[in-house]
Amino acid sequence: MANYSISPSLAISAADPIPMTGNPGFFNSVKLTTAKQALKTEYTLTINNVKDYSGNMIAANTKTTFLSAQELTGFAFYERWDDATGDLGDLTAFGTALDDTASPVRAPDVTSTVTQFDSPWGAADNYNARLRCFFTPATTGTYIFYVSSDDNSNLY
Repeated sequence: MANYSISPSLAISAADPIPMTGNPGFFNSVKLTTAKQALKTEYTLTINNVKDYSGNMIAANTKTTFLSAQELTGFAFYERWDDATGDLGDLTAFGTALDDTASPVRAPDVTSTVTQFDSPWGAADNYNARLRCFFTPATTGTYIFYVSSDDNSNLY
């Protein structure tokens, strides 16, 4: 953790190396766990005393910036995990693919924002997807949500 710092001041509570897919003895990513980030804030990550995959020391005080999460009205976040050899299986297997504490973490094959609570039609076969958003009702009352799919699906 001492090799990383974030400004404006943001505490880092863990720095976990992520094994390379297909080569679990080597690491090319690090997952940083931080204190709660402010919404829509630009942070600067500074890296020191870290070697790259080839063993070369990364230049001292290497910096990169990132923008924290923000609330966007009228958008949902779509993610898709493809599996060209067949369905990923039941929801337990899908949950394992989504588990950010698993090693290695499986990133989605496709990500995008959409302007409706819907995913693209006819985009792929043999995949699992997740659509995330917050719904703030305009008025108090009963709201009904529907879900349809080619195979199994759940709406939470």
